[in-house]
Amino acid sequence: MDGTTQQDLTDELPDAGARTAVDSAIVDDVAKRVDLSDRRDLRRRLADGLEEWLLNQRAHHQLLPSARHFSDAWGVHRATVQGAFEILVERAILTRIPNGRFVANFAAATRADGTAALAGRLRAAAGMAIRDGLSESAFIEFARQMFRAAAMGDIRVVFVEPEVEVPCMGAEDLARLLDYPVSSERLESIEPAPRTVFVALASDATKARAKMAGRADVFAIGLTFETDLRLAVAGLPAETRVAVVSEDQRVLSAVMDKLSELRSDLSVHSYTEIPRELGESSLLLLPEAMAADVGNLPTARYRCQISLAELTFLRSRLAGSLGQVAMAAEAANDHGKIELPVQ
Repeated sequence: MDGTTQQDLTDELPDAGARTAVDSAIVDDVAKRVDLSDRRDLRRRLADGLEEWLLNQRAHHQLLPSARHFSDAWGVHRATVQGAFEILVERAILTRIPNGRFVANFAAATRADGTAALAGRLRAAAGMAIRDGLSESAFIEFARQMFRAAAMGDIRVVFVEPEVEVPCMGAEDLARLLDYPVSSERLESIEPAPRTVFVALASDATKARAKMAGRADVFAIGLTFETDLRLAVAGLPAETRVAVVSEDQRVLSAVMDKLSELRSDLSVHSYTEIPRELGESSLLLLPEAMAADVGNLPTARYRCQISLAELTFLRSRLAGSLGQVAMAAEAANDHGKIELPVQ
């Protein structure tokens, strides 16, 4: 705290008659911030709502209404309210006084930079991590990932539905690899929007960029897939027989469509397993991950997936919104430890 004793807090509290209007304001305002009909994780959500109210009000040694007062007003169990109070004590937002009531911690609630409140949360999180057996390095890495996720959190990612679907390169695949929510829209429906990044297959990226006309970011994925196929057939004479192999029928369809677009003069055939015989003028086209004994057959490989380079580039863009903040924090950490306030 800020050097104020518990007796000082008790002496500075307003009398009971003056508290009525403030009590009603807290109860009503927090109820607007929290969906009380949803009982899931209600203690934490009530704690978040109370904390937000206290910080916004810069409450000066604000005595909270009793748990019974909140319980009766909100129609929730008193133990739920008490649990929310205890969470805020761990976060250094509230202090318990001798009569069992809770008072806003002036030092925490009035710090404009919120450092004291953050310190309380970190202490509580570290305590839980230790109790759960998490190592220090694992806790730090987890915190780093959470920070980066929060930095990305206000950007919307939209996958532009392709004219020709390519397996392993859809909105769900992108969301899983990014570990980030991805919505999807048809090309004709997309419109520039604030803090929105559009992702399209390489074959559709040019059209998407033309529609955005520089008013939104459009990133292409699947460049490796197109490049592999383009290179595989670039020097083949006309009428060369190309045997496309994949155990996935959707992949076969995507490869066949792309090859017909690139070289309509080739004789392209699809197989779910490696054919035993091929003519002299032929090429065996296999997925990169397929293990196979191809002997002396002329062979080329293709990668049907979002590449690591594409993911890395997109992640860097998503983190860019608060990337400077993250870099500043890392730089400060490199030059010396950040001092947290002592509770």
